[in-house]
Amino acid sequence: MLKTRTFLVLAACLVPIIAASVALAQRGGGVGGFGGRSPMVTGTVTQLNPSFGAIEVQPEFGQQTKQWVGLATDVSVLKRVEAKVADLQVGDRVMVSGWPTTIKVDELTQANAAELMPSSRPAGAQAPNPPAAPQQPQAPTVSGRIISLDPLNIGIEGQPSDASAPQVASAPIAEISLSLDANSKVMQVVKATVDDIQVGDEVVASGQRDEAGLLTASRVLVNMGMGMRGAMGMGGMGGMGGGMGRRGAGQ
Repeated sequence: MLKTRTFLVLAACLVPIIAASVALAQRGGGVGGFGGRSPMVTGTVTQLNPSFGAIEVQPEFGQQTKQWVGLATDVSVLKRVEAKVADLQVGDRVMVSGWPTTIKVDELTQANAAELMPSSRPAGAQAPNPPAAPQQPQAPTVSGRIISLDPLNIGIEGQPSDASAPQVASAPIAEISLSLDANSKVMQVVKATVDDIQVGDEVVASGQRDEAGLLTASRVLVNMGMGMRGAMGMGGMGGMGGGMGRRGAGQ
């Protein structure tokens, strides 16, 4: 099994870009496992209590009550940290976000909105509401494996039929050139410990709740951002359950 590292490159320029399924792996194995229905809490760390092995979290969505989250003795912690281009290696698996300057076109269809959505309306019909202000679109994201450093190119691989199977290298189905500038950010997902969790960190904690409603986390993602969380099957979800702290954890 090929050992890989996971990087996230932001504000990079993709030349060209194609749609790709996301498959992420850390050195020595996959980083998935959050995609099931395990209870979870998503939010900002507001307090640490190492003596009780717990963190207090302000939920990101839903209920506003802060919750204490217990940390299992064998909790798995993954944290996204800053890295440098020099840290990249051939074979690293990366997820890249940015706006393309060139697209290699496989198919182009001309379809004017006015022709698809006629402006005429039946007599007596109410006038439509004024158009809303356009929303800022999110930059597209692709993932792949670094196949060369100079130039910096990644290969897009096909999605395995069994996501739980060990990931092995395969011939890329497409190749993308990356262009980084002074504004590009390079991040790395690393294995961390409970001591690496700090007040202000954004976390996604997943595990099991006890009868009192306290979540004991077996896995914690730290500062992953929406892109990485979505790729891992961990979209933004609010805290669930009672939000009851472990006895004495706040003292």
